Amino acid sequence: MAQIGLLHKKRNCSVLMAVGSDNRLNIWSLQRAFPGCTGLYHYNDNENDIIMVPNNNNGLLEHNWDDNIMYFSYYPDNIK
Repeated sequence: MAQIGLLHKKRNCSVLMAVGSDNRLNIWSLQRAFPGCTGLYHYNDNENDIIMVPNNNNGLLEHNWDDNIMYFSYYPDNIK
């Protein structure tokens, strides 16, 4: 089981979240650490573009996770 780093902006710390061997992260597990979030995103290499992590509409986020990337919780009203 792999782990990914998530930045908790309100607490100014990182959180390690376990990802299944099938590269899926359960949205409900994510929401326990980040109440109200609806997904994850990260920045591309130029740090200008936001890349959303796909949701398969079954409550699972599927992605080729990279432990060198910091992921951010997505709240529909305040992405920047």
